[in-house]
Formats: sequence, structure tokens, C-alpha cells
Amino acid sequence: MGKQLIRQPNGKFGVWSTVSDGVIMHSATKDQLINEMARKAAEEAAERVRRDWTQAIDDPTKLDRECEWTAEEAIDWMRDCYGDEAVDRLRVEMGVEP
Repeated sequence: MGKQLIRQPNGKFGVWSTVSDGVIMHSATKDQLINEMARKAAEEAAERVRRDWTQAIDDPTKLDRECEWTAEEAIDWMRDCYGDEAVDRLRVEMGVEP
């Protein structure tokens, strides 16, 4: 999704979208533009996270990479990286018997 900053002659800002081939914001102050772009980016990121994690939970075979571990696989990885103390905490948090 391409966006271009527009510097207006009145000192305000706008945004041109290459997707819609049009102005999607105009006459904004610097703070207004930044806050609106941050809000939209957060919404888009949240939607991607919901979609990707829903897909991973519902049907991991559709993903490009393996992204699912059993609790034991996660514990083994933690042991290799962080040692037994981290594993003990994780076992308790995940409700996995030692």
C-alpha cells in the first residue's frame, strides 16, 4: 500500500494513496497526520494478527512455515536456550507435569 506525503502551500499536510489513486487525507497538521497514520497502521496490524493467529489455530496446514509446537517442544527449546530454571517456571505456567 503506497502512500505519498503531500506538503500543502498553507503549511498543512495531506496523503496521496497509490492504491486508490487519490487524496486520502488533506489539511492536516503534522500531529494530526502522524496520529491518524499511526491509528490506521495499528488497526491494520491488529487485523493481520487476528487473521494470522486464527489461521494458525484453526488450520496450520495453510501456513507457509511450521508454527506450532507441543508444550513439550516449547519446554525443550526453553531448556536448550535458558536452562532448567526457565523450564520449571514454564511447566508451572503451562500446567505441564514434570
